[in-house]
Amino acid sequence: MKERLRNLFYNDFMKAKVSLISLYTVCNHHCKMCTAAPFNGIDRNKPLSKIKEEIINAKKLGNKDIMISGTEATLHPKLVEIIRLVRKNRLRVCFGTNGRRFASLAFTKKFEQLDSFGIKMTFHSHKQNVFEYLSERPGSYLYTLKAIENITSRLNVFPKSATKVLFMHIVMSRLNYKDLPEMIRFLYARGVRCVSISSLTLTGRTYENPELLIDLDKIKAIFD
Repeated sequence: MKERLRNLFYNDFMKAKVSLISLYTVCNHHCKMCTAAPFNGIDRNKPLSKIKEEIINAKKLGNKDIMISGTEATLHPKLVEIIRLVRKNRLRVCFGTNGRRFASLAFTKKFEQLDSFGIKMTFHSHKQNVFEYLSERPGSYLYTLKAIENITSRLNVFPKSATKVLFMHIVMSRLNYKDLPEMIRFLYARGVRCVSISSLTLTGRTYENPELLIDLDKIKAIFD
């Protein structure tokens, strides 16, 4: 059964056609394993005209999905309008975020009228000290929990809706990999039904924090 699920996931992934659109924004966290770290600090937003051009090009290439990144996508002032543009072109859309701005109910409400989208939110740990050590932002743990509450209660994400999905993305490191089952239970209790998991790669800020790297065999043992 496990092997069949692995094959299904692999085949679906290989068939996917995804275009990545970066919005050039800075980030309000400073995560120790951030892969986008070399681009953080640019402090400028990509023009809407350029983004529209990239969306149209993605459609011409036959891509079905758009993945929006920032560095922190929610800091772009036109994010809601960008999502509408993607949907107008009949493409699926997901955007990456640390979730901090969704701790604001007023910000969350801006997304209520959108018909379909995915939110891929980083989650470091169910332990506050580990979470804030990795994000390097005091208070980020409580902001994230409030963001999850606002999104699951206001945006009718899966399983309430089949077209709006909240993915919690866990990057496994030496500090959190043993806690993975507990982290998933923690998120499930808060209404999260979709979790994506990845391991650290030696890119971005991981070069500065190599002690966070973990042997992949140790991660594999969790799933065996």
